[in-house]
Amino acid sequence: MLLQSALLKNGLDAALIVQRVDLFYFSGTGQEAHLFVPSEGSPRLLVRKNFERAQADSPLGDIKPLLSLSDLKREIESSQTTALTSIGMELDVLPFNNYKVYSDLFPQTQFLDVSPLLRELRMIKSRMSWN
Repeated sequence: MLLQSALLKNGLDAALIVQRVDLFYFSGTGQEAHLFVPSEGSPRLLVRKNFERAQADSPLGDIKPLLSLSDLKREIESSQTTALTSIGMELDVLPFNNYKVYSDLFPQTQFLDVSPLLRELRMIKSRMSWN
């Protein structure tokens, strides 16, 4: 099962991946970044540190620098045609203060734990695991 299919099956609009192990598996880079994977459409890798290295590492086509978390909402919403009502995140490892930042950025969005789903998908070894 691939990530976008799993998101659709679980009724999620998208996943926002921030944990390094998951980032590496789904984007191909270990740089500090946010990987936004919509249930339909192309994923967007938003890189906070070492943008050039992320570009060299990742096979993804949509890679952009992310200067601050305040830009995260704009970058995500600019890639969407519909409102996001549910986003999956790795809530088993995400510190509460970080969760609060994301929930404040997206107040109309419900955040759900996709950690078990991501762990299951990481057992699958493929080149482009996000689609």
